[in-house]
Amino acid sequence: MKKHKTPLHERLWRKVDKRGPDECWPWTAGSNKTGYGTIQAEDKSRPFLVHRVAYEAVTGPIPAGMCVLHRCDNPACCNPAHLWLGTQLDNIADMNAKGRHGNVGRKMSAEAKAKRAITNKQNNSYQKIWDARRRNNPNWLAAVLRSAALARAAKQQRRTAT
Repeated sequence: MKKHKTPLHERLWRKVDKRGPDECWPWTAGSNKTGYGTIQAEDKSRPFLVHRVAYEAVTGPIPAGMCVLHRCDNPACCNPAHLWLGTQLDNIADMNAKGRHGNVGRKMSAEAKAKRAITNKQNNSYQKIWDARRRNNPNWLAAVLRSAALARAAKQQRRTAT
C-alpha cells in the first residue's frame, strides 16, 4: 500500500472548518454511518475517528481504554475545546444526563429506576474488570473474582426484590 506523504495531523486540519473558539469546527470530508468524521491512517491501513486525532494533536496520546467525548454532542466537531477524555461509563452518563437515550420523553417507574441502579452497579464492576486487565495488574484474577462476587450479589438482590 502507498503511504500518505503528508502526516495525519497536518491532513486533519486541512479538512476542518475552523470557526470561532466557542463554535463547533465541523469535519468537511468523509464520515461513518453515525456521523463521526474519518481519516485514513498514514499507511492507509484503516480509518481513524477525526475527533480522536484532533484531541491527540492538541493534548497528546489518548490513554488505553479512554474515549474522547463531545461537550457539544456534534459527532462531526473537531474543536479541541469541545472534546474531553472519559471512560465509556462517563459517555453513558453524559448521554443519559443530556437525554440522548432511548427513554427520551418517558418517565421511569420506581421499579425501573431500581433495576437501572442495580444494572449500573453491575456495569461498574465489569468496567473494573477490564480496567484491571488493561493495566496488566498482576492481581487481575483477584479483581475479576471480587467483581464477579459483586455481580452475583446484585443478581441475588434482584431475585429477592421480586
